[in-house]
Amino acid sequence: MPKEIIPDDHLEIKHFNTEYGLIKEISPEEYTKNTYQQFQKDIESWTADGLDFDPGDNSFSRLHKDKVYDKLREELIALGWKFDGTWFTGRRTLIGSYMTYLANEISNRNKLSLMTLDVPAWTCQEYMNYKRGL
Repeated sequence: MPKEIIPDDHLEIKHFNTEYGLIKEISPEEYTKNTYQQFQKDIESWTADGLDFDPGDNSFSRLHKDKVYDKLREELIALGWKFDGTWFTGRRTLIGSYMTYLANEISNRNKLSLMTLDVPAWTCQEYMNYKRGL
């Protein structure tokens, strides 16, 4: 979780974590370089629309600066993405794909399992696993 973001967990989760201490925060900053390198490499060879959840969807989302490697920050600004000093605003589908890569990097390096109820994110993850022969 980025440094200046305060989690807004459900009260039951807060109580559970206070009692058992099973949930820990992981800062994304140390994972952004590897994520950027893999994302940059793969984006050029994408052949499946599954990585771009809905090609016709032009809605926008935000991406926190701490989740983006410095070189990618420069590229996003050069592409004309809005940046207010903390948040990048861009296509939701691209941000969703990037965040799947970041989540995958964090989970692999920490030996964690990814879980989601979001079918497109799950599909994207399965494609990434297939591509890498996992």
